[in-house]
Amino acid sequence: MAHLAIPVALVGLAILAAAVPSRATAAAAAEVVTVTEAMPLGEAFEKGFLARDIQMAPDGRSAILYDLTLVEDDGPGACGDFQYGVAAPTAIRGDLQVKKVLRVDRAEVLDARVVLSVRPQPEETAPLAVAVNGRELTLEVAQFKATENDWPTVRIPAGLLNQADNEIVLSCRGQKGWWITVAQRQFILANGPERKDRPNRSFRSTDGGRTWSPGLGDDGRQDGELMVRLNLAQYAAQGELIGPIVDLAARAGGKDLASDVQVKSLRLRSTGDVRDGTSIRLWVRSGDKPVYDPARWGEWLPCDAAGDARGDLKRFVQWRAVLATSKPKTTPVLQGVELQAQVQPQPPAWAANLKVLDAHNEEILYTSMPFEYEKFDEPALVELRTKYKLDEVVAGASSEIDKMIKLRNWVAAQWKYDPPIPYYPAWDAREILRLHKGFCVQFAIANMQCALSLGMQARFVFGHFPNVKLKGRIVSGHEVTEVWSNELGKWVMMDAQRNESFVSRKTGLLTGMWELHEDQLDTYFPKGVEVRGASFDDEVPSEGLLWWQGAEPTTRSEKPKLEIKWGYVQWVPRNNFYAHRFPEPLHQGLTWSWTGYWNLEDARTPRLSRYGRYTHRRSDIEWTLNQVRWAAAPAEQPGKVRLVMGTVTPDFDTFLVSTDGGEWRPSADTLTWPLHAGKNRVEMRVRNRAGVLGRKSWLEVEYP
Repeated sequence: MAHLAIPVALVGLAILAAAVPSRATAAAAAEVVTVTEAMPLGEAFEKGFLARDIQMAPDGRSAILYDLTLVEDDGPGACGDFQYGVAAPTAIRGDLQVKKVLRVDRAEVLDARVVLSVRPQPEETAPLAVAVNGRELTLEVAQFKATENDWPTVRIPAGLLNQADNEIVLSCRGQKGWWITVAQRQFILANGPERKDRPNRSFRSTDGGRTWSPGLGDDGRQDGELMVRLNLAQYAAQGELIGPIVDLAARAGGKDLASDVQVKSLRLRSTGDVRDGTSIRLWVRSGDKPVYDPARWGEWLPCDAAGDARGDLKRFVQWRAVLATSKPKTTPVLQGVELQAQVQPQPPAWAANLKVLDAHNEEILYTSMPFEYEKFDEPALVELRTKYKLDEVVAGASSEIDKMIKLRNWVAAQWKYDPPIPYYPAWDAREILRLHKGFCVQFAIANMQCALSLGMQARFVFGHFPNVKLKGRIVSGHEVTEVWSNELGKWVMMDAQRNESFVSRKTGLLTGMWELHEDQLDTYFPKGVEVRGASFDDEVPSEGLLWWQGAEPTTRSEKPKLEIKWGYVQWVPRNNFYAHRFPEPLHQGLTWSWTGYWNLEDARTPRLSRYGRYTHRRSDIEWTLNQVRWAAAPAEQPGKVRLVMGTVTPDFDTFLVSTDGGEWRPSADTLTWPLHAGKNRVEMRVRNRAGVLGRKSWLEVEYP
């Protein structure tokens, strides 16, 4: 991962090693026992609730503040394509100059760069002059060509930025000049209406910089913002890491069938490096449900100087570490969080001989991405499903995966690859299917929304390698769909344009985008992506994948040759384009300049300068859905077990419960399960409002 080095030795595990609690039996009902949580911070980072403006340090054992600020005024309306769409390029030559004013809230940086959506006009050899607050820097034509498929950057010397407005003036003394693209105001406000009161920050001069006008474009009539950004290496002012939910009753004894407990006290303690100007504060919240639910959980309680939390604490608790700094070049370092609680188990005497025979409890992974889900009863989805008879399309499917492939085959057959130029349709499968026109973007959108109409969660993904040539030609990016598989418990890639998916040779399961990304790096860039560019004479066969194309009943035996696509991978953080059209990436596929993507980074994939939101937290990308997380405890009344269920299920309908192989029945999230002599089995799952069933969890006990 491309992170800034921390000038301090980082040591230690993240969370205190577990202490085995004292006896938690009927004979020890009044005994107070001490329980502690044990989990390395890297594991807590992945399995926790979220990591907002927090990242793992290069040592992989400690957490630090996020270290990137992107300053821009064009992002929501960014287009950046010089040939197609709504971009209005502005010429820079001679007396024609442009100026961008960007406001910086914190000027102290570890590194700073101007990021430019510019291009030299044909035959231009003169550099682009980039004056930052009066200090002239240059962008050579050769520098641009070295990053032709990315945005070029110019490093800003230390101490040059102002903590307020910063003027960036672009000029060229050559005859042909350079172009710079413009994000139109109407699209900035459509995608970012909260920016309506911002003043114009972009200007054009026709007299060598003596006077300036906000009118852009070669005609001086375009209202918008120049696509100039600042990439600042500095730590976020504040971030928070919320850890996993801790079941105090289970820690006190009885992993799958734990007796109720009274929480007598709870203390948190952080370990790490808190430098001058930085801080780490700890909080705790608690509830009676194994999955966070605002209706069943309390508010965050601050811990005092000793780390003690005061308040009504219940069986399930969760810690929160808030890291902060007043110095943008310095971060606190969180090495661990120790949770210690005094609890009093309350096991009923009748349950002493209960025996757990089998148990499966799904582990829920949470994303920090603020993903927005479409409602399944959205009228446009209902219309799409009905008009195109999608139930008939997937009829006869032998499994959920078979249903996904039947749907992918159908979408792939609706039209032939045809870029949407000059008219670019909305993110609406109904319009796309009516036009019978589009390239990979439209195939991905149509597949995503058709899957949603059938009650399957889906999302839009894009990938590319900058500056990579295959047989002498620059390779382009590609857009696909990922669909959540309840059957496999993972996201799987469906490419409707090429009508294909891939299977891992190692697991035998359909792959998702993170797996494809790793396979492409293993195949083409085992030592890491070459940002400056690379060239290949031919595609290289994958050693880790099998190819599943079209309507073929199984994978092919030969090693597939994947097109070189999945280096930089980006997710659009919503699928509810029928609930509200905007924000949407403008002219996705013709340009990739939008600032709303969530971008994957890892040790082999350094950041691109034009984006501001990166994550290396795998759970942010591979979060889980439609699963049941349960907790069980013997009730006071003999022969009964109390079950509490939780889930993360978009457009949730109900829990379903089956006992001893019987009929599935709707259930509240809490139920009392009566036992009979011998083996007792309860199975749990969820159903969403489209009628689609989630994965099963279960508990099986023997009652004498």
